[in-house]
Amino acid sequence: NEDLLEKLKQKLESNGKLSGFIIDEDDTGPSSSVYRTRFGGLLRAYTLIGYKPEHDYSYLKINEALRSFYSEIIEDFKGEILKSNCHIDEYKYAPMLYINDEFLISVLVTKCIHMKSGKLRWKVRFDNSQKADITIVIRMNSQNISPLDFYIIPKIENEYSKMCMTETNNIRLDLYRFDNLDKLLQIITRMKVRELYAA
Repeated sequence: NEDLLEKLKQKLESNGKLSGFIIDEDDTGPSSSVYRTRFGGLLRAYTLIGYKPEHDYSYLKINEALRSFYSEIIEDFKGEILKSNCHIDEYKYAPMLYINDEFLISVLVTKCIHMKSGKLRWKVRFDNSQKADITIVIRMNSQNISPLDFYIIPKIENEYSKMCMTETNNIRLDLYRFDNLDKLLQIITRMKVRELYAA
């Protein structure tokens, strides 16, 4: 890691600034993807050598945090499902989760956007080509630090390609709003129990 940071310092000294493009232009050194993998993002690597970019990269920090959160929530969710002796195939239809060889779950994390008016918005883009049976939309709180709520939307109701959610949504949509994923886990567990009794 020290060698990588030293090379990054040298790039900064020779260019006066840093960016993913500048790093990748130098064929003699590591690529930007190496720094992202080793340090968890370019901004983290910049911080370690004391470099502060001229532009406001706060949105990038939020996006990096959301990617990390997405990985954590997927791992936690998988752990809870496995506790119920259910089967998960996370590769066959990746990035969706295939549960008990029966149904597909898609998980989307949407960040909170602060409008100039002071109102909050959450933009969701659905990939309907994946044909998920259940789509979980996780809305982050106003600080984009932790989940605000969870929308568990079945395929029959998912008629959207994209959606802009507000602080108060229509009644039909809010039927699928939950404070956590306990209800979905109960449904998955019940399906597994019913399957066992049928056998």
